Amino acid sequence: MGLLSILVYILSSLFIGVLAIGLSLNLVDLSILVSYLEKSLLAYAYPRFIIFLIGILIILLLLRFLQQLFVSSKKEKAVTLQTSQGVISITLSAIEEMIKKILEGKEEISGVKSKIISTRREINVTVRVTLNSQVNLPRFIENIQGELKEKLRGMLGEEKDLKLKVEVRKIVFPSKKEEPNLEEREVPFRKY
Repeated sequence: MGLLSILVYILSSLFIGVLAIGLSLNLVDLSILVSYLEKSLLAYAYPRFIIFLIGILIILLLLRFLQQLFVSSKKEKAVTLQTSQGVISITLSAIEEMIKKILEGKEEISGVKSKIISTRREINVTVRVTLNSQVNLPRFIENIQGELKEKLRGMLGEEKDLKLKVEVRKIVFPSKKEEPNLEEREVPFRKY
């Protein structure tokens, strides 16, 4: 949404809010406000024309906002690649699923969430992981980044700049209590 439409929404919301508060607390008399509008603004053609243009501008900005709202919700974000055979479109959710499958196969990782932002020139990938065990974090994260970058480069090609960020959100330590082995335990009175 553009700066102009944000400014119009903020100013109109502020004006309507202050007017509603003033009316409810009897700080603003509605009859005085109406008589002022009749005498100064609506008595001449030029101020009425400006009010008409402001109203048209607000309606157009509202329609543009609604159009952007519906178009962006229907259109799924995708990375488009140009090849000699034609155009390839890969949805961001497909790339996120691939990242999740690659990383969930590692025993050190218990949870993966990824977020991808694609622009015309670059692809920003943020991967949030939860680790199961203590590992050498710099080396482990460097290995993950290298593997992911290699797989993503193989899938997306070299056209766009790829920025990969891995965040370790949580490290889950194994519990110190050992679970009793269920096969060693016998159910009482089983042989009777």
